[in-house]
Amino acid sequence: MAEFKVFNAKHRFSTKGEIEFVDLTSKVHDAAHESGVKNGFVHVFAPHATGMIILTENEHGLLDDIKNLLERLVPKNVDYGHISNAHSHLRSVLLPPDKT
Repeated sequence: MAEFKVFNAKHRFSTKGEIEFVDLTSKVHDAAHESGVKNGFVHVFAPHATGMIILTENEHGLLDDIKNLLERLVPKNVDYGHISNAHSHLRSVLLPPDKT
């Protein structure tokens, strides 16, 4: 039976706004290199209830488009049933908290 190597790495950061993009590319590359695995998978997960992971180009216009889309689909100032930051929770339903 083949052996499988598992390697875990954590990267902590804080965001300043409701929709903020953090480029994790170099962190993922560093972790993959540090793992020593030559062929395999990388799984990236945001463990926060309103965290989302997207895989796309890090281009300012596109990121603005994604932000505008989320704001149009789930606006902030609507009378939602959830008492606080319902819009953030609803936005997180649209995009997953992980990518492999």
